[in-house]
Amino acid sequence: MIMKKVIVIDDYHRAFGYSDAIKRLRQTADVTVYEDPFPSQNALVEALHGVEIIIANRERTKFTSQLLGRLPDLRLISNTGSHFYHVDVPEGTRRGILLTNAPGGSSPSVAELTIAFILSLTRRILQNDAAMRRGDWPIELFGSVQRKTLGILGMGKIGTRVAKAACALEMRVVAWGPTLTEERAARSGVQRLELDDVMRESDFVSIHLPLSDLSRGLVSRERVGLMKPTAYLVNTARAAITDESALLEAVAAKRIAGAALDVFMEEPLPQDSPIRHLENLLLSPHAGWTTHESYGPWVDMTVENVLAYIAGSPIRVHNPDAFAKSDVSQAR
Repeated sequence: MIMKKVIVIDDYHRAFGYSDAIKRLRQTADVTVYEDPFPSQNALVEALHGVEIIIANRERTKFTSQLLGRLPDLRLISNTGSHFYHVDVPEGTRRGILLTNAPGGSSPSVAELTIAFILSLTRRILQNDAAMRRGDWPIELFGSVQRKTLGILGMGKIGTRVAKAACALEMRVVAWGPTLTEERAARSGVQRLELDDVMRESDFVSIHLPLSDLSRGLVSRERVGLMKPTAYLVNTARAAITDESALLEAVAAKRIAGAALDVFMEEPLPQDSPIRHLENLLLSPHAGWTTHESYGPWVDMTVENVLAYIAGSPIRVHNPDAFAKSDVSQAR
């Protein structure tokens, strides 16, 4: 029997190649792992020529309608994470390309980074380290998170973890979410407020919403303007949820105390980006999810998705409307 060919792309962290899950998959399929970015879309298309199954690592490759049109043999994209911001989903569905996901792996890691951001901003950890390496001995009174108000936008898995940690640090936690009720908030030790009130009252505003039509641009120029001049914004979700320009202007003008950002409108952040030179910004390279503990479940689930597809019974399908057009359905 001819083995199906499976390509793993964008494995920058070298997490897939030597994993037990990929070893299992190689018993069933011909697997190639690409650890470096392709130099051009033509090079990508050449590597994927004739390939039916792709394991796509995060959102690094944009599967536009144009790219999908150049991959006529593609039938499955098994993606790490639960979102398909990088895929033209209607076009993929029209072409009968199944999209399967691997949700949930990064929740603890992103929550940890959020708390680390908040503590670093408050205790000026990076500034003090730099000063001492210059030979200084900074003498100042630092802030504390105790009794400060943390406002959480989005009380899903990540937001709930952040709230639990913040409560342990004796912070007051308030939250807003499109489906958050007072009862559900109370079960997490959180007070539900309206969105604008969260922006006004919080010493830290932390974003944990998925990117959607509802959340895109939600933290607008007007809402940034509601924040206290002593407040910080933390974004480990998606840059497009904020008005990035308005946020950076507020930081530069010191209308807010600062921000901690793990996500940006353009990634990787360009070398000449002015963001790199703004004071009172704590920057991270979209690394909230990049831990060994996060990758393990993702690798396992993406491989499970591929094996289920090869067996003719796809699982974790994001676009079930594509199933009727797929080769798996027609083979039944």
